[in-house]
Amino acid sequence: MTLLRALAMPFQFTSLLLMGSIAVAAALCMALATLVGPLVALPLIFLLSWLNKYANALLDHAANGVIAAPVASAEMLGPFGGARPLVHVVLGSGVAALVYFEHSRWSACLGLVALLLFPASAGALAMHQRALDAISPPALWRTLRGLGHYYLLLLVGLTVCVLGIYLLARAPLWPPVSYLLIALLWLCLYALIGGTLFLRREALRFEPCLSPEWFAERNALEHERRRQRVVDTVYASIRVRDAPRASVALLAWVAATDPGQHMSDAQAIVTQAAHWPEQRGLRTVARTLVVQFVKTQQLAAALATAEAALARVGDFALDTAADTDALARYAQQCGRTRVAQNLRDNYARASTPLPLQPGQQGQRVPPDSSAER
Repeated sequence: MTLLRALAMPFQFTSLLLMGSIAVAAALCMALATLVGPLVALPLIFLLSWLNKYANALLDHAANGVIAAPVASAEMLGPFGGARPLVHVVLGSGVAALVYFEHSRWSACLGLVALLLFPASAGALAMHQRALDAISPPALWRTLRGLGHYYLLLLVGLTVCVLGIYLLARAPLWPPVSYLLIALLWLCLYALIGGTLFLRREALRFEPCLSPEWFAERNALEHERRRQRVVDTVYASIRVRDAPRASVALLAWVAATDPGQHMSDAQAIVTQAAHWPEQRGLRTVARTLVVQFVKTQQLAAALATAEAALARVGDFALDTAADTDALARYAQQCGRTRVAQNLRDNYARASTPLPLQPGQQGQRVPPDSSAER
């Protein structure tokens, strides 16, 4: 899917509009060649430069995980504006001139090697943005090794592109259509190189700006910031002895988050609550979370939260016998026999009636009520 999305970029409206404009302008220049002669070379250089810069921008987008084709800008006009777009133009022109004028076996071999190394050279240049990496043997070797067997796919794409351009140049097509198809083939090759770089980013040790890892890290940081705001609200409520408000904030947070994050979030919140000055905050937080998890049948998260609370408050207990029994049974099923026994013992001690005072009737003490007063 990654490569298919990359190959679809040249066929987006933005890219087609630009390639169509270049094709029409190039056909017009070639039609005027008989009238203006060598002067037509100047606008053709600008058009080819525009195509080359756009191809490099498309490669960058594909390599960085962007699925939208780049928008043409004024910076792409003209042959100037950075050394990177000129690297392969200069290298390709030099190799072509050597092969054309030498007519020897070694020059032909050099041309073939240069052609086969073009995807690696373009990939190394895109990853490191250093012109020297386009011809540096260590950089080329690292790119080849990182791409692995996908480099064969790039060579197939390069072969299709070269043969396609050759056949289109000789086909009796309307010039604007022929030039448009040639430009799209060239862009598809660059998009394929960029998509392969993104696909093999871990092996290449390449860090795209929009990789799934980047999105995951950004989402994790945003999640931690939202969770911290909830913890701050809970702590402020605990400081003013408003336990119901703290419980409401925690329950709203649980309802708004993915159940897959409940266990890690609960342990993080309990860990922070353990450092608060008074233990009643930890008791309120842990009890609220455990009861909610038991109610929603998230017993693994409930048990992990209860264990974290028991590790810091040895007499931690739940409010009701039903919740205590449900969690204790699950703890026994998981092999946490000691945790199950602690939960039952703590609830039994917390539910023991207060000693009768003269003139008073017996009453039961809710768990941890002394800490909530």
